[in-house]
Amino acid sequence: MRGPSDNADMNPCVGAFRRLTTAPEPRPRGGRAGAAVRAMLGLILLLATLAAWPAGGEMVLDASRTDVDGWPWARILKEGDRPLTADEAFAADAAFGPPPQVHGNLGPHTRALWLRLPLRMAADDPGAWWLDLGFAGVDRVDVYLFEGGRVVQQARVRNTAQFSQKPLRTRSHVLPLGAQGGAQAEAGLGAQRGASQELLMRFESSTALLVPLRFVRPADYLAAESQQQMVQGLITGIWLCLLVYALVQWAALRERMFFDFALSSAAGSIFFLCYFGHGPQHLWGENAWMVGNGWAPAILTMIAANAMFVHDALDVARFEPRLARALRAVAIAAAAAMVAFFAGWIDLRAVAGLASAIGPLPTLLGTAAAVFSMRRGNRAAPFVLAGWGVVLVGTLLMVCMQRGWLPLEFWLEHALQFAMTIEIVLWMFVLAGRVKDVRASEAAARLENGRLHTLAFSDPLTGLLNRRGLYLALEPSLSAALPSGAVAVYLIDLDGFKPINDRFGHDVGDALLIEVGRRLQAQMRGPDLVARMGGDEFVVVIHGIGDDIAAHAAGRRLLAALRGPFAVAGITAQVGATVGYALAPNDACDVSRLLKCADAGMYAGKQAGKNRVVRGAMQPDSPVLTTPDAPRAGSAV
Repeated sequence: MRGPSDNADMNPCVGAFRRLTTAPEPRPRGGRAGAAVRAMLGLILLLATLAAWPAGGEMVLDASRTDVDGWPWARILKEGDRPLTADEAFAADAAFGPPPQVHGNLGPHTRALWLRLPLRMAADDPGAWWLDLGFAGVDRVDVYLFEGGRVVQQARVRNTAQFSQKPLRTRSHVLPLGAQGGAQAEAGLGAQRGASQELLMRFESSTALLVPLRFVRPADYLAAESQQQMVQGLITGIWLCLLVYALVQWAALRERMFFDFALSSAAGSIFFLCYFGHGPQHLWGENAWMVGNGWAPAILTMIAANAMFVHDALDVARFEPRLARALRAVAIAAAAAMVAFFAGWIDLRAVAGLASAIGPLPTLLGTAAAVFSMRRGNRAAPFVLAGWGVVLVGTLLMVCMQRGWLPLEFWLEHALQFAMTIEIVLWMFVLAGRVKDVRASEAAARLENGRLHTLAFSDPLTGLLNRRGLYLALEPSLSAALPSGAVAVYLIDLDGFKPINDRFGHDVGDALLIEVGRRLQAQMRGPDLVARMGGDEFVVVIHGIGDDIAAHAAGRRLLAALRGPFAVAGITAQVGATVGYALAPNDACDVSRLLKCADAGMYAGKQAGKNRVVRGAMQPDSPVLTTPDAPRAGSAV
C-alpha cells in the first residue's frame, strides 16, 4: 500500500524543488546567485511540505487525537465514460493520483470521482469517530471499507432523499466510523481496531465537490456544529426581520422596490438554508424534492429579484435606459431558467453553471448604475455602491470556490452569505431613504392639494370662503339644525363702497374689503363662518341661535362692527351696511333657499333706507318681510 512518502513525485512541492534545483545553465550575470535563491526557495517549499505531509503510509486514528484531516493521505481517480464498481476502482490503485493542492475542494466534475484513503484505527483507541464527507450540496457519496482486498462494509449518503434516511441527522454528510452503538453501528462503518484498512469513496455532484474529509470525535463535531448553528440562526434571523419589514412597507406604500427586496431576502434565506443543509435539517427534511433541488429555484429567484431591486431602487430607467434594459434582461433570463428547470429542460448542473455566469451581473450592472446615480445626487447610491462592493467580493469568492480554485475554509465558504448580509443591512438605508422620499412626496402632495383646495374654495383677495366653499362648509350644519338651536345666515351688502372705490382706486377698495372681512371674523365664535360672495357682499353664518330676537341682536352687532371708520392705504374711509338674514330650519333647510331668503331681507332693507337688519322670507312670487315683533314681521335698525 502506497502512502504519500512513497509517491514523492506526486507532491507538487517536491516537483517544484526539483525544477528549481535543476535549472538551466546560469546566466552570465548573477547566475550562481539566482540558482542559489531558487535552491533556497525549493528547499523551503520541500521542508514546508514535509512538515505537513504524513510520515507513514496510512492515516492512524489513536486516542491522542480528536480531529484528523484526511486530505493529505487521499488520492483521487476520475471515472471515465463507464461507471466503475468498487472492486474495479480498488484494483486500479496505480491510476489514483494526488488530489489538487486546493485543500478540501475538488471543483466541478461532470463525472463521478473516486477518492482513496488508507487508515488504521489504533488498537487502544477508546471511542468512536465520525467521518465528515462533504457539504450538504454533494448529491451522493458511496463509501466502501476494504480490508484484505475485499469490501467488508459499505454505506451511502445522498441529498436527494428524505433527511430521516441519513445515517446521522447532521446538515453535512457524516458517517459513523469505528465503535458505535445502536442504529449508528448499522448505518455507519465499523472500522476494526488495529487493522490496516482502506476507505474507497465515490462522489457525485451537480455542483462543486467540497470534501472536508475530516475524522472527528462526535463530541468535537457537535461542539463545532453548535457554533455553526448559532451563526446561521443569527444570520437567518436578520434576513427574516428584514423580510417582514420589507413586506410591511410594501403593503403600506405599494412600492415595488420593497417587494423586490422582500423576494430577494426570502430567496436568499432559502438558498443558504439549502446550501449549508440547515433547511433539510430543521424545516423540509421529509420533502425529498426540496432536499435535493430547493437551492436551484431559490438562487434563480434571488438573481432576478436583485436585478429588479437595482432597477427600481436607483430608478435606472430614468437616467440610463441601456442599463435598465440589461437589468431586465438578467431578470428575464433567470425567470426563464427557472421555468426551464421546472419543465425538466435543464438540470441542476445547468442551473449551477447559469447561476455562476449571471449571478454577478446584477451587482456589476448595479455598481455602474450606482456610480451614475451618485453623480446625479442620489442619496441612496453610496449605500448601494458600498453594499455591492462587498457582495461583489463575496460573489467572486463563491464562484472561485465553486470552480475549485479556493480551499474549503470557513470564511471562504461563508463569504457570500456574510457579504450579502452586510449588503441587505446597507440596503436598509436605501429603503429608509425611499420611505423618507415617499413621505416627503405625500407631504408635498398634501400641501399642493391644500393649495388647490384653498384656490377652489376661498376668495383670493380676503382669504375668506367663496360661494363654493360656503356651500361645502354650511351643508353639514343645516342637517343638524333645530328650531331651538337655529343656524342664522346673514347677507351683508356694504353701503357707500362704490364711491370710495371710484375716488381712491381699486387698491384702496381692495384694502377696505380685506379689513371688512377681518372685522366680521373678529365677531365669530368657533363654528361660525364668514364668506365673501363677490363685490362688496359678505355672508356670515352663526350657529346656535335661540330665536329671532337673538338672531336680530346678532345682526345689529355685525352692523356695529362695520360702523367705525376704516384706516386703509393711508386714508380714512367710512361705509355702512345693510343686512338681510334667514334662519334654518325655520325659513329653509338648504343653502340656496336660505341665501335667497337673506337676499330678500337685504333687498328690503335697501328699499327701506339702508343701514338696517331685516329678516327675509321667500314667497312664490315676491319676498315677504316681517316686523321684529311678529313671527313674520320685518324689522329695521
